[in-house]
Amino acid sequence: MSLKNLQEISSLVTKNLKLPPFEGVAGDSKYLQLLSGISEGRWESEAEAEAELYGKELNSKTFDMLKSRAKEHLVNMIFQLDT
Repeated sequence: MSLKNLQEISSLVTKNLKLPPFEGVAGDSKYLQLLSGISEGRWESEAEAEAELYGKELNSKTFDMLKSRAKEHLVNMIFQLDT
């Protein structure tokens, strides 16, 4: 899933829940930084996000795993919209 898709999901969640998508996520981890950056629209490309979070480009698998966790969190929040 691309960073742009995650930003669109994030905007859907924040618009309807009135909460940031990282609400309830503890710590100051790369995961939290990614969620907050996505919700703020901080990056134009995945390379920018990866460089800011890790300070350098890594293998894409590490960043893809981080994006996958973010996607799961955002999709779970969409299901909360129905409650």
